[in-house]
Amino acid sequence: MYLALQSVAGRGAGRSELILGDVRHVHVDDALWQDGKLDSKALDAIGKLAGDDYSTTRDVFAMQRP
Repeated sequence: MYLALQSVAGRGAGRSELILGDVRHVHVDDALWQDGKLDSKALDAIGKLAGDDYSTTRDVFAMQRP
């Protein structure tokens, strides 16, 4: 999966920087689709948190919506 962004704003905070942008294009590999939905297990996404910390989407569960 690839995202093409147009930078809108950036703001420094100590040694870090927050960059905000508009998503202009999304490309998703055909192998990541299953039954018309994005297969989050096949994507195996990683998210950046603060400092040296990262998160994953490996613990996925279903919940009925009201």
